[in-house]
Amino acid sequence: MEGRATVIRTYHNQFVPPLLQTEEYARAAITVAGPATLGQQTVEEALALVLARQEAVPRDNGVVLWAVIDESVLTRSIVGQHVQLRQLDVLIEHAKRPNVSLHVVPMEDPAYVPRTGPFTAVALHRGVRAPTSPAPTASSPTR
Repeated sequence: MEGRATVIRTYHNQFVPPLLQTEEYARAAITVAGPATLGQQTVEEALALVLARQEAVPRDNGVVLWAVIDESVLTRSIVGQHVQLRQLDVLIEHAKRPNVSLHVVPMEDPAYVPRTGPFTAVALHRGVRAPTSPAPTASSPTR
C-alpha cells in the first residue's frame, strides 16, 4: 500500500515508526512485539515486510510522510547503545528529507494525553483514502 500512497500519517508512542526504522532496530521491535503483529510467522518474514514497505520513503517522488512520536520513543532502549545511536542518526537524516515531517511530542507537555495507541492513515493516488487503521503495536505498519 505504501508504494501507491501519496501521504502517510502515523503516530507511535512505543517505537520508532516502522517506515523510519533501521534494519537492526526493526528486528528488535519485531522481536519485542512479535512477528504475528505483522501477520507473519517469523521475525525474518516480518522484517522483510517492514524493509519492503520502507522503499516508498526515500524515492525522489516518494510518499509524503508525517510522523509523530512520543519523546519516550527516543529514550526507550530496545536495542544496544550503538544501534540506538544509529537509529537516532537515521531519524535525523529522514527529518532532513523534503517529503518527511517528523514531530516529537515532549514528555513534559501537560496538554498531551494520548487517547489511542499507534495508528497509521494512508492517502492513495487520486484522492482515494485507505481506512485509518489502529496498529496493535508501533512496529505494525498499515497493510
